[in-house]
Amino acid sequence: IAIQNPYFLTVFLCLILILPVTSFLQYKEMAYTSFYFILTTTLIYFVGVFGITIFCNVPLNEQLAKFDVSAATINEIATMRQSFEKSWNTYHSIRTIASIVSFGLTILSVFKSKL
Repeated sequence: IAIQNPYFLTVFLCLILILPVTSFLQYKEMAYTSFYFILTTTLIYFVGVFGITIFCNVPLNEQLAKFDVSAATINEIATMRQSFEKSWNTYHSIRTIASIVSFGLTILSVFKSKL
Protein backbone atom coordinates (compact mmCIF):
# COMPACT_ATOMS: atom_id res chain seq x y z
CA ILE A 1 0.00 0.00 0.00
CA ALA A 2 2.83 2.38 0.86
CA ILE A 3 4.62 1.70 -2.42
CA GLN A 4 1.59 2.25 -4.64
CA ASN A 5 1.58 6.04 -4.45
CA PRO A 6 1.37 8.81 -7.08
CA TYR A 7 5.16 9.26 -7.30
CA PHE A 8 5.79 5.58 -7.92
CA LEU A 9 2.92 5.29 -10.39
CA THR A 10 4.10 8.36 -12.32
CA VAL A 11 7.59 6.97 -12.86
CA PHE A 12 6.34 3.43 -13.43
CA LEU A 13 3.70 4.40 -15.98
CA CYS A 14 5.66 7.16 -17.74
CA LEU A 15 8.14 4.60 -19.01
CA ILE A 16 5.26 2.80 -20.71
CA LEU A 17 4.76 5.97 -22.76
CA ILE A 18 8.35 7.19 -23.08
CA LEU A 19 9.96 3.97 -24.30
CA PRO A 20 7.73 3.45 -27.39
CA VAL A 21 8.00 7.15 -28.28
CA THR A 22 11.78 6.98 -27.96
CA SER A 23 11.84 3.85 -30.13
CA PHE A 24 9.81 5.62 -32.79
CA LEU A 25 12.03 8.71 -32.70
CA GLN A 26 15.18 6.62 -33.07
CA TYR A 27 13.65 4.80 -36.01
CA LYS A 28 12.53 8.08 -37.58
CA GLU A 29 16.06 9.48 -37.25
CA MET A 30 17.41 6.33 -38.93
CA ALA A 31 19.50 5.59 -35.85
CA TYR A 32 18.84 1.91 -36.34
CA THR A 33 21.29 0.51 -33.81
CA SER A 34 19.90 2.77 -31.08
CA PHE A 35 16.40 1.94 -32.29
CA TYR A 36 17.02 -1.78 -31.82
CA PHE A 37 18.48 -1.21 -28.34
CA ILE A 38 15.50 0.92 -27.29
CA LEU A 39 12.98 -1.41 -28.93
CA THR A 40 14.49 -4.35 -27.05
CA THR A 41 14.46 -2.26 -23.87
CA THR A 42 10.78 -1.50 -24.45
CA LEU A 43 9.87 -5.15 -24.92
CA ILE A 44 11.85 -6.28 -21.88
CA TYR A 45 10.37 -3.50 -19.74
CA PHE A 46 6.80 -4.19 -20.89
CA VAL A 47 7.02 -7.93 -20.21
CA GLY A 48 9.66 -8.32 -17.51
CA VAL A 49 8.95 -5.26 -15.38
CA PHE A 50 5.48 -3.89 -16.10
CA GLY A 51 3.83 -7.23 -16.90
CA ILE A 52 5.34 -9.11 -13.98
CA THR A 53 4.43 -6.29 -11.61
CA ILE A 54 0.83 -5.95 -12.76
CA PHE A 55 -0.01 -9.61 -13.30
CA CYS A 56 2.14 -11.31 -10.65
CA ASN A 57 3.46 -9.13 -7.82
CA VAL A 58 0.45 -6.84 -7.33
CA PRO A 59 -2.02 -9.75 -7.01
CA LEU A 60 0.30 -11.40 -4.50
CA ASN A 61 0.55 -8.13 -2.56
CA GLU A 62 -3.24 -7.84 -2.55
CA GLN A 63 -3.54 -11.43 -1.34
CA LEU A 64 -1.15 -10.66 1.49
CA ALA A 65 -2.98 -7.44 2.37
CA LYS A 66 -6.25 -9.38 2.76
CA PHE A 67 -4.63 -11.87 5.12
CA ASP A 68 -5.63 -11.08 8.72
CA VAL A 69 -2.46 -11.70 10.70
CA SER A 70 -4.08 -10.80 14.02
CA ALA A 71 -6.68 -13.58 13.66
CA ALA A 72 -4.32 -16.20 12.20
CA THR A 73 -2.55 -19.00 14.01
CA ILE A 74 1.19 -19.51 13.82
CA ASN A 75 0.64 -22.39 11.37
CA GLU A 76 -1.62 -20.25 9.14
CA ILE A 77 0.98 -17.48 9.12
CA ALA A 78 3.73 -19.98 8.25
CA THR A 79 1.59 -21.46 5.46
CA MET A 80 0.82 -18.01 4.06
CA ARG A 81 4.48 -17.06 4.15
CA GLN A 82 5.50 -20.25 2.34
CA SER A 83 2.87 -19.78 -0.36
CA PHE A 84 3.67 -16.09 -0.80
CA GLU A 85 7.41 -15.71 -0.30
CA LYS A 86 8.87 -18.05 -2.91
CA SER A 87 6.67 -16.90 -5.80
CA TRP A 88 6.94 -13.20 -4.87
CA ASN A 89 10.74 -13.43 -4.66
CA THR A 90 10.91 -15.29 -7.98
CA TYR A 91 8.81 -12.63 -9.72
CA HIS A 92 10.77 -9.86 -8.03
CA SER A 93 14.05 -11.40 -9.21
CA ILE A 94 12.74 -11.49 -12.78
CA ARG A 95 11.70 -7.83 -12.48
CA THR A 96 15.08 -6.87 -11.08
CA ILE A 97 17.00 -8.60 -13.86
CA ALA A 98 14.67 -7.13 -16.51
CA SER A 99 15.15 -3.65 -15.03
CA ILE A 100 18.93 -3.97 -15.04
CA VAL A 101 18.98 -5.27 -18.62
CA SER A 102 16.59 -2.52 -19.75
CA PHE A 103 18.71 0.13 -18.09
CA GLY A 104 21.90 -1.30 -19.61
CA LEU A 105 20.40 -1.37 -23.10
CA THR A 106 19.22 2.21 -22.69
CA ILE A 107 22.75 3.29 -21.72
CA LEU A 108 24.16 1.38 -24.70
CA SER A 109 21.72 3.12 -27.01
CA VAL A 110 22.88 6.50 -25.72
CA PHE A 111 26.55 5.65 -26.23
CA LYS A 112 25.86 4.10 -29.63
CA SER A 113 23.96 7.17 -30.81
CA LYS A 114 26.95 9.37 -29.84
CA LEU A 115 29.42 7.35 -31.91
